[in-house]
Amino acid sequence: VSNFRSEGYDRNQIGRASKLLHWHDIEYLKEQGIKTLDWGGVSSYINPNGIDIFKMGFCGEEKEYYNVIVGKSILGRILVYTKKLR
Repeated sequence: VSNFRSEGYDRNQIGRASKLLHWHDIEYLKEQGIKTLDWGGVSSYINPNGIDIFKMGFCGEEKEYYNVIVGKSILGRILVYTKKLR
C-alpha cells in the first residue's frame, strides 16, 4: 500500500518498490510450484497505460473473461434483481 497521490512522495520510487515486490512474489510463487499468475485485466491492449505495459511485459496469454452474478437463493435472486434496477 502506498500513498502516492499525496504530496511529497516520489512516485518513481514507489513504482520501483512495487515492481520489486512483484518480483519477490513471482520468485516465491515459482518456488511453490505455481505455474500461472493472473495479473488481472488491462485497460486497453491497443493503447496501454504504464501498468498495462508492465503486465504485458511478461508475454503471457491474452484471455477474455466475463463476470456474471447469479443469485442462488431467493434472497440472492432478489439482491441481484435490485442491483440490476440501479
